[in-house]
Amino acid sequence: MRRLGLCLLTFLLYAAGSCSRETGLPDPPLRTLVPCVADAAADDPLACPEPEPAEAEPADGGMAEADAG
Repeated sequence: MRRLGLCLLTFLLYAAGSCSRETGLPDPPLRTLVPCVADAAADDPLACPEPEPAEAEPADGGMAEADAG
């Protein structure tokens, strides 16, 4: 019985020390933002990503369809 209590205590202390966030999950690894270089080659890790094409939005904001119906 003493071994079970000792194992349980050890597990609880480990769990309390390894999870420091409110959700109980371990902290994620630290990530830093790296600025891109506009004139870098396409295969360069610091090259800026291609901009996503903006979806075509009507100049009137789609009101022409509402007025037609």
